[in-house]
Amino acid sequence: MFWKSTIIHERFPLITKRYPKTGVYWCASDQMALEILKEHQATGTHPVIIGGFDWLPEALKKIKSKELSASAGGHFLMATHALIKIVDYHQGIDRFFTPPRMLQFEIISAKNVDKFLPFIEGKHWYKIDFSNYLFSKASKDKPQLTFENMVASIKK
Repeated sequence: MFWKSTIIHERFPLITKRYPKTGVYWCASDQMALEILKEHQATGTHPVIIGGFDWLPEALKKIKSKELSASAGGHFLMATHALIKIVDYHQGIDRFFTPPRMLQFEIISAKNVDKFLPFIEGKHWYKIDFSNYLFSKASKDKPQLTFENMVASIKK
């Protein structure tokens, strides 16, 4: 739907007419999930699961109120992982051809939204010392770069 609310508003009735028993709407973004939520609240006849991607604060608040089901995220860390590899490379540690670690993307749902929402609303990633995740920084207890570890590091 090209991430446009006007198209969602226009096409959602057609989708529900064609697939009236749909129970899950998983969207390409949280913004689209919020638009689908509005449309479903206005016209829906049965409970559905609605989710998206991006961890937008507005969507996380809807997850907290149990209007949306979940949001997948953590993909912004892909660039962070790449930058860490570049810094390590310039420190003499070549990890470019080692088997990559599986990146851990996370789901925010009603079960964990209270832990993550303040971090995202407060934009606390600005407070993260990403050098703690460098391989070139000698430490046996070096944490893996995950969203969970980022949030935990702020609470210390």
